[in-house]
Amino acid sequence: MVLETIYASMGFNRVVTFFRDAGIFKAKVGFGNRMPEALPMLTFPEAYATDVFHLSMMNKADVFIQEITSSKAASSIPDWLREALPDVDAFILLPLVFNGRAIGLIYADWRIGAAGTVEPSELSSMGMLRDYLMQALAKRK
Repeated sequence: MVLETIYASMGFNRVVTFFRDAGIFKAKVGFGNRMPEALPMLTFPEAYATDVFHLSMMNKADVFIQEITSSKAASSIPDWLREALPDVDAFILLPLVFNGRAIGLIYADWRIGAAGTVEPSELSSMGMLRDYLMQALAKRK
């Protein structure tokens, strides 16, 4: 329900969850454009790389990246994302943290020409939904 709520709330093109699995972060569930056929292409190594995905998880920080082709953002966008999802213009990352360690993240994007701005209160609300998800998962353990 959390993913569906995030997907519908902001007019996202797609929403995907990534979880750590044997040293790789893999997309597990997604809603929106090109899902589920894009899921197998959405993987990246757990080993640190200087990209926005690893930085978000390492710092346990919610991130909004707008206009990923701009020179300011371009160097932090991993090649695997550009190849798997060439229609992305902007996205958010919400790390999934369990016992102080990032175990995955929620990714949501807008396609080229559809992105707007994200107000701090909107990002905060999405973070609260993520936190509810993590609380529910922790109770299952």
